[in-house]
Amino acid sequence: MIPHEHHHHKAETCCHDHHQGGCECHEHHHHHEEGGLRQKLLLIAATVVLLVVAVYIEHRFSLPTWQLLLIYLVPYLLIGHETLHEAVEGLAHGEALNEHFLMAVASLGALGMKAFSEAVAVMLFYAVGDLFESYAVNRSRQSIAELMDIKPDHATLIRDGKEVTVDPGEVSPGEVVIVKPGEKVPLDGIVEEGNSSLDTSALTGESIPRDVSE
Repeated sequence: MIPHEHHHHKAETCCHDHHQGGCECHEHHHHHEEGGLRQKLLLIAATVVLLVVAVYIEHRFSLPTWQLLLIYLVPYLLIGHETLHEAVEGLAHGEALNEHFLMAVASLGALGMKAFSEAVAVMLFYAVGDLFESYAVNRSRQSIAELMDIKPDHATLIRDGKEVTVDPGEVSPGEVVIVKPGEKVPLDGIVEEGNSSLDTSALTGESIPRDVSE
């Protein structure tokens, strides 16, 4: 049994309740992010293949400039259509100097200078950077969700000689908390009676059981 010696704020309870109600949403969002990353990766791979084919055709055959432009526009628009769309939307909303607009200007300038492969490369490298950024954000969200999952949703107390289950945020300092076998320690405190190996991951973030005693 552990008497609770620390204050807990109502904000912790609200955050916990919100997380409990949003588990399904977190899982759905996680799958959505994975699907988006996979789609971006396939788009990049397809663009690389088409770019290699376009470069081969340019060096293998003597084609006029307008035909080369049409050939390079296939991988260019495949990888850059979203960036161009965002650039146009930014202009429509008065946000000209954003990253999409700058990428659009750089790549269209390369096309205007007949540097067709370089224009595709600009969009391709930007897409690769965006892929890594999305992956990092997705991993961060997943780590935060995992940390929220280890938070216990209840604490067992002794009140008026009876065991009562309450939200950890409702525990008052000095109350006795009972930690049953297999349960996580919901709050920090001092062991008053008994000894065991406890799951203190909700307090320390470490999943290794910790030996405690009176």
